[in-house]
Parts: sequence; structure tokens; C-alpha cells
Amino acid sequence: MNHAMGGYHPVRWEMEVRCDAVASLSPQSLRALYEAGCRQINMGVEKASDQHLKGINKRLTTAEIIAACDNVKSVVPDLRLAGTFILGGPNEDQSDIEGTIAFAKSLRLDFAHFYPLEVYPGTPFFQEVFDGRSPTAWAYEMLEDDENCWGEILYETKRLSKDCLLEWTQEAYRQFYRREEWIERFTNSTQAEMQETALKVIERWCEDRFHLTPDEVQSVADIA
Repeated sequence: MNHAMGGYHPVRWEMEVRCDAVASLSPQSLRALYEAGCRQINMGVEKASDQHLKGINKRLTTAEIIAACDNVKSVVPDLRLAGTFILGGPNEDQSDIEGTIAFAKSLRLDFAHFYPLEVYPGTPFFQEVFDGRSPTAWAYEMLEDDENCWGEILYETKRLSKDCLLEWTQEAYRQFYRREEWIERFTNSTQAEMQETALKVIERWCEDRFHLTPDEVQSVADIA
């Protein structure tokens, strides 16, 4: 175990923080977080362009996202970074999704989570998709759609159907986690027991979230 940043701390924890807040943390604050037991910071990155960030009402810039990652890794390299990304949205096509995946791979992230854009009551996207219908209509559609393995209503367009979004989501995970750079880092920095646990988590997550077959689950597990 690396004790370079201070003595052993019995409690390990993680936190969710906005990218702009992470970018503004001082070196002293980052070191203090690590010494207090923080081992991972989770950030909502979402998009690869300022235009698309604005399109989902995300008050954030790509410059702040890059600065957040560089700030953490330059001060406390052992502090893990995870980012979430949203695929699809108004005026987006497959090239925009490819850009988001490429952006995720370019950042100094240890983990990435990819999701299709989901529609919830109270959001502008709900009003657009359900056109005045009540939240009850959303709930019934969400529960009655047998083909909806995500358990959510996805934001579909003529250029990005539900099936297309799901395929790109799987492709995003494949591209991010199948990189030799990521596999080497995971293998070299993770104890054997932790690797085994991580593989079990991956397999269970693929079964529950994507409803993959056993063969498909194994192909994903083989990535790590």
C-alpha cells in the first residue's frame, strides 16, 4: 500500500464533485482529501463540447473538465478519477457520440461510465418527448416496455434510435476499457484479490444492466 501521502487511514471513501470545483482545489486540499481516506473523485463530465454541454443545461466547459483531471493527477496521482458521460441528445448524431468517447479516452480518468440520455419528468426533454402528457404516462411506458432493458425512457431522435444508443453505449465501454494503456494500469496497480472482485462486478453489471448472454458477458470480462 502506498503511504507516500501520509499514514494509514482505516476508512476509504469516495466523493462526487463538480468538475469546476475539482479544478479549483488547491494542492493542499487535494493532499488533505487523500490523507483523510478519499481514494476516488466522481465527476459528471457528460459531453465533449461546450455546445452540447449547454444543450443539456450543464454549466460547465471542456476546459474546466480537462483542468480538473490534470489538477488531481499532477498533485495526487494515486487519487482515482471517474467520469460519467451522456450519449445522445438534441442535434447529436453518431459522430458526436464518437467525439464523446474519444474525449473520455483523452482525459486522465481511471474509470468512465457511459449512459444514453434518459428522459425524466420535470425536465425540458420530458416536455419535448411526452408533449403535455402527465408523468403517469411516462411511468406506464417505462414499466410496460418489455424491450427496455435499461428500465428508463431514452431520448431518441431520427438520427439516434434507442437501439443505436444502446449499441453505442456498449461500444463506448469496449473502447475505453479495452485499451492496452488501461488494462496495463489496472493489472499493475490492482491486487489479485481486487482484480477477481472487479471481474465479478463487471459480469453481474453486464447481466443486470445490459441483459447480455453468458457468452457476451464472458467476452466483456475478458477485456480486464
